[in-house]
Amino acid sequence: MVALFGRERIFAIESPSYNKIEQVYQISGIKYESLALTNDGIDSNALARTKADILHTTPYRSYPSGVTATASKRHEYIRWSGKGERYIIEDDYDSEFRFHAHPLPALSSLDREGRVIYMNSFSKSLAP
Repeated sequence: MVALFGRERIFAIESPSYNKIEQVYQISGIKYESLALTNDGIDSNALARTKADILHTTPYRSYPSGVTATASKRHEYIRWSGKGERYIIEDDYDSEFRFHAHPLPALSSLDREGRVIYMNSFSKSLAP
């Protein structure tokens, strides 16, 4: 992501977050903020206050908390990205195995302005 956005931008990550994400940003010299997770996704007040231009999120199942962002939170993230030059990095971790209910839409499917960069780790299907 550094090559795509450069080091001048501020990133936001979930807190708690997968520790390797934070390590990559630290090693790359990226400025980032940690945004608290609630039981339905990123805290709305923290998202509204952030100075970040890029939100790195795992809306399907945040690791290690297991929090899944609700539909309203997903729309909130999309609205946030529409203000200025903001982008979302969507890591769709663990979404490939949802058997108990209908699949939740990826943020990228809600994006009409090309602001979401979709990634799927395929962590459980390719390298369990």
